[in-house]
Amino acid sequence: MWLESSIETDYLLGFSNAEQKDILEIVHAHSENFKKKWNECFGK
Repeated sequence: MWLESSIETDYLLGFSNAEQKDILEIVHAHSENFKKKWNECFGK
C-alpha cells in the first residue's frame, strides 16, 4: 500500500474484490492518520 503521492496498492493477494474495496475505503478514510503515525514513528 502506498500513501504518497496518491493511495495505490502494489498487490492485495488473497482478498476478494469486495474485501479489496473495503480495505481501500478504510485506507482512504484514515490516510492522514496513517501518514501522521508513520512520520511519528520513523521521522520525516
